[in-house]
Amino acid sequence: MAKNRIHGRRRNDYDDFHESITPTMPNDYQTVTERDVNMAAASSVGEQIVGVVAYILSALLAVRFFTHLFSNDVANGFVNFMNAITDWMAQPFQTVSSAASYFDFGAIGAAVVVVVLAYLLNRLFAGMRRDDIV
Repeated sequence: MAKNRIHGRRRNDYDDFHESITPTMPNDYQTVTERDVNMAAASSVGEQIVGVVAYILSALLAVRFFTHLFSNDVANGFVNFMNAITDWMAQPFQTVSSAASYFDFGAIGAAVVVVVLAYLLNRLFAGMRRDDIV
C-alpha cells in the first residue's frame, strides 16, 4: 500500500500518464532567460515590411498569371490594368517565353524572384537582430 501512495494520495493511471509526458530539459536550456526567448521570437519591423511587400507583389503576379491563363483579351480593362501594374516585374522574364502563350512565364519568374529576394532580405534582418542580442 505504501508503494501506491505518492505524498499522501493514491497513485492512479493519470499520475503515470502525467509523469510520462512531463518534459525533461537538459541543463543547457535552463539558462535561457525569458528576455532572450522573446527577443529571438520577435520579428523586426523591417522583416514585417519585406513580408507584406513580397506578399502584395506575389499576389499581383498571381492575378496576372491567372488573367493570362483564362482571358488574355487586351480589350478587357481588368487585364490591361493588371498588365500595367505588373509589367515592370514580368518584363525581364518575357523574353524567355513567347508572347502568344497562355502561360505567363514572366509572371512566374518574377514571383520566384520576389520570394527569393524577400527570403534573403529577411535572413539579413534576422542576422542583424541576432547580433544585437549578443
